[in-house]
Amino acid sequence: MRKISIALIVAVHLTWLVILIVSLPLVFLRPHYNVDVLYIVGFTLLIQLFFWSCPLTLAENKLRGIQAYPEKTFIGHYLKVLFNLHIRDRVINVITACYLIAIILVSVLKFF
Repeated sequence: MRKISIALIVAVHLTWLVILIVSLPLVFLRPHYNVDVLYIVGFTLLIQLFFWSCPLTLAENKLRGIQAYPEKTFIGHYLKVLFNLHIRDRVINVITACYLIAIILVSVLKFF
């Protein structure tokens, strides 16, 4: 049951990441989704700003009983595993926050 829970968390984490990546092109191509995108991205940005760690990563760590990702971030872990890229966690967090802010700005500007 624990492995299923971990796999489910990883799947949700990956799905959420894909939704965030797709959000910027989506606001350009389908402006009527701007409000939906703002809710999703705003929620994600608030979590990142106030907690500085994703609750999904924390839940996975708790289920595994260890630090699931030595890099401390889901993105950093899979950049290392899949592409052998070693990027500091702070850099990933700053880039992620900038991307989310860009999505919000584009959504708001396209909305008005």
